[in-house]
Formats: sequence, C-alpha cells, structure tokens
Amino acid sequence: EERHRITGSIHDTVGHTLSATIVQLEAAKRLIAKDPILVEEKLAASQWLVRRGLEDIRRSVRTLREDASYYDLAGAIGALFRDMEYAYCSRVESNLSALPATLSTLQKRVVFQTLQEGMSLGIRQNRETPCLFLLDVETDATEMRLRFAHVDSVEPPADEVAFGLRTIGERAERIGGRLTVGVEETGFTLRLTLPLDAETETDAV
Repeated sequence: EERHRITGSIHDTVGHTLSATIVQLEAAKRLIAKDPILVEEKLAASQWLVRRGLEDIRRSVRTLREDASYYDLAGAIGALFRDMEYAYCSRVESNLSALPATLSTLQKRVVFQTLQEGMSLGIRQNRETPCLFLLDVETDATEMRLRFAHVDSVEPPADEVAFGLRTIGERAERIGGRLTVGVEETGFTLRLTLPLDAETETDAV
C-alpha cells in the first residue's frame, strides 16, 4: 500500500511537471527563428516548472514520511492551477470551497488526476492560445459531482483522450465512481462522480 501511495504521488508531481515542461520546450523550438525573446520566456518557464516539480517531489516525500494518509487536495489543485496560469496564461474559474472534506485519499487522487489530465488536454489543443477552464463542484448526502469544462473547445483526438482518461476512469470505477467525457454547450467537458459514503480504502490509485 505504501508503494502504491508513493507511485501515485510521483505521478501527480513528476508527470505534471514533465508534461508542462515538454509543451514549453516544444513551443520554444518552434519559435527559435521567429521570436528569440519569446523563446527565452518559454525556456524560463520550463526552468521554473522543473524547479517547482522538484519542490513538489520533496514535499511529497516529507508528507509520506510524516503521514501517508494525508493528502492536501485543495492545496494540490491550487498549485496546479497556478502553475498552468503562470506557464500558459490560462485561467480557471472554480469553486474549490465546495470540495467535500470527507473524500478518501484515493478519491482525492482521482479528483486531482482528472483535473490535471483535463488541463493538459486543453493546453495541448491550444498551444499558442490561453485557455479558460470552468470547475464546478456539487455535493449532496451521497455523492460529489464535479464538472470541468474547457470553454469553447472541441473534442481532442480520441487517442489523446483514451491515453490518460481511460486509466483515471478505471480508477474511479474501482472506488465506486464514474468519469465521463464529451463535448457540451460550454466546450469539451469532464464529469466525475464519486460516492461520499465510500468504505475504507482497499485499492490504490
């Protein structure tokens, strides 16, 4: 169980950092002959992302040593949104305060990974254009319903959607949840539903 927790933490930090850095470096490569100043900005953003990722890894290791069951979901999501806003000038409108406090560690990881993958898909679709995302969370006595939309976007290629979201969807199902994706009136949208009366964690994300 501890091994699964550590690999999950690495996925959340290293995976996000490397994906974001790759996008920045690809943009810099395309701009070398066109806009040297913008290239410097992209390289500086890449450097900042790697440094931030290293800090996140160190913080995750400290957290695992101190309390393997603790996961600061709101803090992790806030850092994710700030990173994306800084690196890509993207913006997220959200109601993070509506996140229920009773989510298990595994449920929190599924929530974070859903948002992480949703943002990565949107940014890969609009490499040169700032993105606007909407996050809405609703809860009742039995479940949490999360909607994450990339405003005015079209559906990404099927292979890109399947690559990351299929695995996250399987993880959600293992803990009693459901992840669906599709194009709605707002744009490409991810919907995640998780039960709030889940039993003690028995699997790992």
